[in-house]
Amino acid sequence: MTTPQSPEPVCEVRQEAGPDHDALGTRIAAHAEIAAPLVEEVTGLRLPRRPLIRIVTDQDLLASDREYSTGMLHRLRGEAYGFQLIDETEFSAALTTLDQGAHDLIAKHNIAFACEDARMRPQVLVIASSVVYAGHGSEQLLRTVAHELTHLAQYRASKGRAFDFSNTPYGYGQRPPGAAQPIACATSFLLEGHATWADRQVTTKLLGQPVGWADNARPPQTPCAYEDGCAFVEAAIAALGVTTFNTVWPSLLHLCPNMTETEDVSAWMRRAFLPTSTPTLHAAAQG
Repeated sequence: MTTPQSPEPVCEVRQEAGPDHDALGTRIAAHAEIAAPLVEEVTGLRLPRRPLIRIVTDQDLLASDREYSTGMLHRLRGEAYGFQLIDETEFSAALTTLDQGAHDLIAKHNIAFACEDARMRPQVLVIASSVVYAGHGSEQLLRTVAHELTHLAQYRASKGRAFDFSNTPYGYGQRPPGAAQPIACATSFLLEGHATWADRQVTTKLLGQPVGWADNARPPQTPCAYEDGCAFVEAAIAALGVTTFNTVWPSLLHLCPNMTETEDVSAWMRRAFLPTSTPTLHAAAQG
């Protein structure tokens, strides 16, 4: 007599932060199984096969972030400054900036971070110490899982470029017709706004209302990238529909709102979806 095998979990969850956090790993795995199909449903985007979520220590976060940052900077160094190679001094300075960013995630008790591993597999890193500090209950942990899984869906839809363009310190911009200088792309505004919109959709479906940020677990970026970005995405999807909105992801740097459009969603939609001319993409140093 054979025993039917249990179905393969939707997500791969690795608890790497020591036995004290086994219960946290179990909770995250349960939330991921519920949230993953809903993320795909509300966003209209596919997740990577068996999304990877790792519960890690502070030291593991720093090591994983350095691994990702080094690979990203090598990939992008030929794209910055009008496709001129970054010299070693600039490369080292950029890596130092990203290293400091990883330390800031820990110091500010950020809960989770999406990036690639050494094999360019997208992953979510959940910082165990930050979850303990924030005292995340079930609803907040569900919101976090849904938010970070949305970033993995963005990654897949953008053919792997969403993380790079959001995190690079080299900077990118668009030069609309008649503009003297490139205008910086508001990539983080779009990605975080969309992920916040999605996590509110998921928690509303499961709990009957959206779950906001806990007072002691707000993200390290300014509220603009989350609350204002969410309002921007909500207005765009209401006007365009999810399917049309999602055409942004394969052409992220061309269709991403720039910094002058973040307060005028109508202007962005006119440029991105009813274009009379296409802005030229430029790599621009962030000063």
